[in-house]
Amino acid sequence: MSNNEKTILLTGYEPFDRFPYNPSGVLAEALDGFSVEGYVVKGAVMPVDCVKMPGVLYGLVEQHRPQVVIGLGLAFGDTGLRLERVGHNWSEISSPDNGGHTRPGVPLLPEGPAAYFSTFPANQIVADLLEAGLPAYPSDHAGGHLCNEMLFTALHAINSGDWSPVEGQPIVAGFIHLPGTPQLAAQLIKEDRRNRHSPSMSLELMRQGIEIALATTVKSL
Repeated sequence: MSNNEKTILLTGYEPFDRFPYNPSGVLAEALDGFSVEGYVVKGAVMPVDCVKMPGVLYGLVEQHRPQVVIGLGLAFGDTGLRLERVGHNWSEISSPDNGGHTRPGVPLLPEGPAAYFSTFPANQIVADLLEAGLPAYPSDHAGGHLCNEMLFTALHAINSGDWSPVEGQPIVAGFIHLPGTPQLAAQLIKEDRRNRHSPSMSLELMRQGIEIALATTVKSL
């Protein structure tokens, strides 16, 4: 990274469970190098492994020194883009992740705070997405899996000083859940016809929404 380059770290996840691909990882890779309002996106795919993921995230921040960190994740069954406003100090994983890990429901940091608020402009992003004709809504709980863990990890790193401010400004962080694609919905319907009520959104529309979210975020800085 050059001394004058401003960057956004955009992370997604690798495939997991029965899904052959993960829209969050696909789009994070597709947007690598994308430029918005003078910022360059550094896209990366992280492991669906609750033990390995935090170290990977820390490494990406050390490598790219971003002003903004935004995570993407798949929330199959959602009807639109879900903007997460809170990262909770909680992890509950019933089905093994890709590393074979489960958790019964434990704090991510036993001595840490119960939660942190996201610092990207979630409400304004929702408003801008709706204005563009894209379904979106805010959320105050990112679940108990790796999506919430990524958000809480990032916000704790910022608040604790683990991630030092860039050019004197604290790093801005947030998380966006994505719905499934039509192809993933079709796959589940083929596997079980009772899955016929499966909302979906094309990768093209999701990308448009993410680009709007990125633009709204950097305009707020």
